[in-house]
Amino acid sequence: MLTRFEIAAPGFFGDPHRREWLVVGGMCLLLWLPSIRCPTVLAPIIGVLASASLYIYLTGYQVYPHLERHPWVALVAALGVGILYWTVTDHVSSRFRRRTRSRPRTAPAPRRTPAAGAPPAAAAHRGGADRGGRGAGGGETR
Repeated sequence: MLTRFEIAAPGFFGDPHRREWLVVGGMCLLLWLPSIRCPTVLAPIIGVLASASLYIYLTGYQVYPHLERHPWVALVAALGVGILYWTVTDHVSSRFRRRTRSRPRTAPAPRRTPAAGAPPAAAAHRGGADRGGRGAGGGETR
């Protein structure tokens, strides 16, 4: 897998070699190391960034171009908007799940047995029409 990535990476990012080597090095760490230790203080921050990474990616292209003249401000703003979007989405979806889970489910209505001479239930659901599009009597009206 790493060989395939090393073949595909050169020239992918456009700048000569710097970013490509960083990405290839990161892939090597992910493939070869079972875990990476980090300082305890950084673990919650890394956890939030990992959880919000999809939302940071989705909103980053909306925020970053407006602040491109100030790259550090743009980076912090893009991260902040992505984390805020993730927080709101997570809160709304958890409330929705909680609300739908707490609703009591109603029991289905009991099935009625048709009275003598009543049309079958399937015909009643089709508005009284049988296969040929005729009424419940089955014959044509003249």
